[in-house]
Amino acid sequence: MPIAKGFRLGYKRLCQTRALMLKPNRLPHWIASPPAFLVCGYNDRADISEGLASVYLKFKQFKVPAELHIYAGSGHGFGLRPNDPKPAGKWIDRFEEWLADSGFLKK
Repeated sequence: MPIAKGFRLGYKRLCQTRALMLKPNRLPHWIASPPAFLVCGYNDRADISEGLASVYLKFKQFKVPAELHIYAGSGHGFGLRPNDPKPAGKWIDRFEEWLADSGFLKK
């Protein structure tokens, strides 16, 4: 079940906002979060690519379900280009699968 284009574009902003807000040194010890889907490029800025890995480990430490994808050969802004042949170009498909597997969408 594909996600509507408007949702995809809205999620991109949400994802970037959440990634910036969830820097590892800002996570409270009492974190109560819904499951998280985290994605970035290996060649992204260190505060994003390394920071997101640290955020994932914090989620794991606090038993918050999380899935992390770091795409090799990709930097910042791989986004939603429809003709991107690289694996990072299909991140939205992985997100849709995660939403379905997590029970947020019907399969």
